[in-house]
Amino acid sequence: PPSTPDEFRLSPRQPYTSSVAYLFFSGNTEFNASSDTLLLYNDEVVGPEPRFPSFPYSDWVSAGPQPDPPAVVSVLVRMEARSRYLADFSVSSDGAATYQVTVTGAEGAGTFSRESGGQHILVALEASTTGYVRINLSASRTVVFHNVVVTRIS
Repeated sequence: PPSTPDEFRLSPRQPYTSSVAYLFFSGNTEFNASSDTLLLYNDEVVGPEPRFPSFPYSDWVSAGPQPDPPAVVSVLVRMEARSRYLADFSVSSDGAATYQVTVTGAEGAGTFSRESGGQHILVALEASTTGYVRINLSASRTVVFHNVVVTRIS
């Protein structure tokens, strides 16, 4: 595969740089083509307490349909050995949100509280070997994902 560029931007409309990085999302999301954004629906759903079955099983009461799984946006980045990278997630919300970041393929995780409005969630990564690293971003409330810019810093 080609060498990773020094900087690239991924958005819902332009979700990949071939052989280098891929953007994907799952759960309760909505793509807006006109603004090249992704709405991540993550507001907590408050519902009735589930009633667990007892004996006999005829007492089972269903809580009804379950909501979609929480929305997550992820970026899969090919990192070169002994290199450092900075991933800058551009997001916005209409209220204070807590963002959860997890990393697979490298060490790292974090929880970040932010006020309402436009925000940048920064993730620093260091690669010990060449390979792909996955960064997952979710939030405690509904937020808009705009893009992620990945920069090689060393």
